[in-house]
Amino acid sequence: MTAWGARTRAGLAREYITDLYLILILCFFPLFFGRDGYANITRAKFLFWTAATCAWLLALGLCSLLARRRPEAPDAPQCAALVFLALCALSWLLSPWRRESLLGAGRYDGLLTEAGYVLSFLGVARFTRPKLRHAAAFALGAGLCCAVGVGQLFGLDPLRLFPPGLNYYDAGTLYSGVYLGTIGNTNILDAMLCAALPLCAGLYVCAAAGRASALFLLPLPPVCFVLARGGGSGAAVALGVFALLAGPVLLTDAARLRRGLRACACALCAAAAALAYAP
Repeated sequence: MTAWGARTRAGLAREYITDLYLILILCFFPLFFGRDGYANITRAKFLFWTAATCAWLLALGLCSLLARRRPEAPDAPQCAALVFLALCALSWLLSPWRRESLLGAGRYDGLLTEAGYVLSFLGVARFTRPKLRHAAAFALGAGLCCAVGVGQLFGLDPLRLFPPGLNYYDAGTLYSGVYLGTIGNTNILDAMLCAALPLCAGLYVCAAAGRASALFLLPLPPVCFVLARGGGSGAAVALGVFALLAGPVLLTDAARLRRGLRACACALCAAAAALAYAP
């Protein structure tokens, strides 16, 4: 095998590995909660993300060594990410709480996590490109997460995420915080769903007609149901701004307008059902 062929195979292997990593993070990370449910969900998700990221980086390193390829010079966004990481490291070095801020105490958002974020950004930007499969993985993860949330809004807890005897409606009385779905904290859940809903609706409107585009309609009912019944004011503002700006950008012809109206009808029906029937 020629050196060029080895480098080409190594490049394809790194792209394939990176795609698998993205699918794992976009789909399975939101769904992972650990055996203790909400009691230790932050720690469980941190361990899942750390294990997946370390395995991916190790695989990338092995592929690069086999190909004997030198790292390419970073571009402007990658340089900005490296500067951000350097500032984080400097902040950690100057902090009187270096031991706690290495992992981030109970929130697991310390220096090691920030370094992992930057390495993920650099690796994903270098070795793959946006693909429909990435969006499909995120849509599936968000849809399944909200399907669990819909059940919890009706008082069900099939995954036993809440401690025994508690449910979603005990928030603020029998326990602090508000938890829903397989994400946990509803503020973080809102942030994820405010990305998932525009993504699914936009891809459905812009994609060519067919079964593949119609699949992006499927997550909309559970996502809208959860947002309508359990979402916060920040989510309402974010989605309201999206609705105002998306029309002129996305609905540029009759076919897109029809798909946009179908997506809106689907979302409004789910939201109305949530407000009318959820306890």
